[in-house]
Amino acid sequence: MKKIVLITLVIFSSGLLALEIDGKLTLRIVKTSVSKKTILVNRGIEDGLIKGDHAKFFVSAGVIGRGVCIKLSPTRSVWSVYRVVNADFLRDEQVLKLKITPAVKITKDDSRMLVSDDVPNVTKDPRDLGIPLAEGAEDLPLNATGSQRQMTEWDNQNISLLSKNLEVFGLFSYSSAREKTSPNNTGDDYTQDVSSFMLRTGLEWYFANENLWYHRFSFIGTFEINRNGVMSHAGAFVKEESSLFGIGANMYPLTMPSKTYSIIPYLQYLLQFGSTNSTYKSGNENQGAATDTLDGSIISHNFGAGFKFYTARGYGARLIFAYEMRGDQYGNDSLDVSWLKTRVGPKVQFGMSYRF
Repeated sequence: MKKIVLITLVIFSSGLLALEIDGKLTLRIVKTSVSKKTILVNRGIEDGLIKGDHAKFFVSAGVIGRGVCIKLSPTRSVWSVYRVVNADFLRDEQVLKLKITPAVKITKDDSRMLVSDDVPNVTKDPRDLGIPLAEGAEDLPLNATGSQRQMTEWDNQNISLLSKNLEVFGLFSYSSAREKTSPNNTGDDYTQDVSSFMLRTGLEWYFANENLWYHRFSFIGTFEINRNGVMSHAGAFVKEESSLFGIGANMYPLTMPSKTYSIIPYLQYLLQFGSTNSTYKSGNENQGAATDTLDGSIISHNFGAGFKFYTARGYGARLIFAYEMRGDQYGNDSLDVSWLKTRVGPKVQFGMSYRF
């Protein structure tokens, strides 16, 4: 009895949320059949669609086709496209709009294609009509109802993050130790806290659709903090503290960045600029000398290649191998000498992210 009441409530609530004539949705084609007569889209019961809905599919350039909804799940629906205006837009990952229209009769007779008061018979499997289903549509049973709320494994693996075009990310490393160095004569012992700390946070922006070649790029802004200290065997201690702002771009040559549960290769260029502070404290080589501290400015070019991975909820991980070309320009020291320090070489970084 409880199951009957629950199913009734779900069906009733689905009816209340159903899209009316001229109702519109933005959607993405998940899969298309070889014939392009069947498409699987990322909209379903939760978006107000019901089995038997008729709709026009269109983009800014105009109408591309017309179809009828033949299968449903909470987040997916299968559409039989019975009139195609522009087949070029019926392809995987295509973003387009849907407009609910009055029902028409599905027939091979073009003269009867637009009879508005004929309702098609959609109880049959479309394969019985010679219409192949899109790959992956088999997990959507013809008797699916609103009570089936759990997404299938195939659903999870094919969710796109296209609507989540902002991402925050962080890369982090840290180590700390207390070091002591002692000579084998009567010289002094030297003790110093040494550490290495790097934190890079950033925001990445993606295009809201992926139809054009430049949509394979994304743009990033970063802020990075570095704190490093090291002591030599003779007790000399050097500490550096730097803060950098960065701007750059990522390119995705093989896999679109909206994919989930896939390895996504990418290339990166990052330009950083900021300030640094360098402190030198002498050890056994010059006991009693004053500590020398200099301020400077930084320009850094980073060229990298890496991999990303996302879950359906937008959580991600990233690994990048970068080659850094950095220059630190310091002011004059106690001897009135200015210094330019350059750094060239590879580095590897790992971090986590979240898209929203």
